[in-house]
Amino acid sequence: VRHHLQHQAQAVPRYERKEEALEQVRTYKFRLKDGGSRRKFLNRCASAVNFVWNYCNEASFEQLKKHSIWLNANDLQKLTNGVGKELGLHSQVIQQVCKEYALRRSSAKKWIPFTNQNVKVDGDCIKFGKKKFKFWKSREIPENVRTVSFNEDSQGRWYANFVCIVNMDEVVGNKEIGIDLGLKTQVTLSDGRKFERENQTKKYADKLAMAQRAGKKYLAKKISAKIANMRKDWNHKAANQILKEAKAIFVGDVSSVKLVKTNMAKSVLDASWCQLKSMLEYKAKGLGIDFKEI
Repeated sequence: VRHHLQHQAQAVPRYERKEEALEQVRTYKFRLKDGGSRRKFLNRCASAVNFVWNYCNEASFEQLKKHSIWLNANDLQKLTNGVGKELGLHSQVIQQVCKEYALRRSSAKKWIPFTNQNVKVDGDCIKFGKKKFKFWKSREIPENVRTVSFNEDSQGRWYANFVCIVNMDEVVGNKEIGIDLGLKTQVTLSDGRKFERENQTKKYADKLAMAQRAGKKYLAKKISAKIANMRKDWNHKAANQILKEAKAIFVGDVSSVKLVKTNMAKSVLDASWCQLKSMLEYKAKGLGIDFKEI
């Protein structure tokens, strides 16, 4: 497989590097230090956002049924004009919900969107809705912030998300690397290097099964979240290490759609090929590295 990837990589035309600065949209996520009163406030705001979302959904389907067209963002903003005071939400939050609904039209969990105009960040503190929320500031936030949002995970923990435009520096790598994705060995490179990790699903299978049988839903969610976080952390570190020396990345076109229907389903899902490929792609593009799936 390595020889095949090397041959395919040589057949792919090279791309000229661009001299101008590379820009990329990145999301910086920080966990909030949410106390009892602040968590109640966020839950109330999320409930109000969900109410607006459901109203947009109901109005859009009614319009579709009567006139066979969807309501656009401007139509929805006119229909929801003035409800911010009743719901305790800023008008820009209502507008952002309407825009997101018109763009996606899919169900959402607890989520509060807003623009960078109605939020202030001072060190490790965010001011929103006349309340201050502290967060663990693990890295600096770029100045060019496009949008901001709060969201809650499956364990009831709230996060602040900053969507920013950042300038990425090109790397100095000089290797063309072919990547073969697998199950026992998650990543095999064309130069012979291997990246392996323990199957996290098998490692915590007994603990997860015991929690589920005992009806401990919170513990089961906690274990599942831990497995997902460990996979994600490993994928980030592996992708960063691979990209340090690369000027071009070629990943084997491995699909898990058919394999998840076999007895290898758990191993395939634990390998998280899609997530790793997605990380390699956006990191490579941000660093000016050629990326192609072959």
